Amino acid sequence: SASNPKFVVNYKPTLESGSYIFKVIGRNATGAIIDSAGVSRKFEVQKNLQQLDVYNYPNPFKYETYFTFKLTQLPDELKIKIFTLAGRMVKEFKLTSAELKYDFNKIYWDGRDVDGDLVANGVYLYKIISKKGNESVQSVQKLAIVR
Repeated sequence: SASNPKFVVNYKPTLESGSYIFKVIGRNATGAIIDSAGVSRKFEVQKNLQQLDVYNYPNPFKYETYFTFKLTQLPDELKIKIFTLAGRMVKEFKLTSAELKYDFNKIYWDGRDVDGDLVANGVYLYKIISKKGNESVQSVQKLAIVR
């Protein structure tokens, strides 16, 4: 319909671990395939919990950054802990599966500690910990604050 060209398709295949390409194409009223209206997406299926492409952006930053990562499964709980190089935790985020997405996630941080104060210039470590049932994975990265 020209007045409402959108539609929803529920497609739930059972896939093994591996790389896939999902492509959707359309046909016009005469039945001809319209390739320009098609959409193609590459994705991976993983049977185990993993964190991929973990980084924060921008890095270094002045006042705010985003923690970004991909998830192969939705964890029951995900924590982001930010530490000084001496090991003192300055901030912790706790996220549930309802607050996360499959694949790409982007979590905002305003550069403030648990008391609401701006964190000092310097290099910090952050740890992202995902837990699902008895399974747990973690990633550790560096970030820098330069004002």
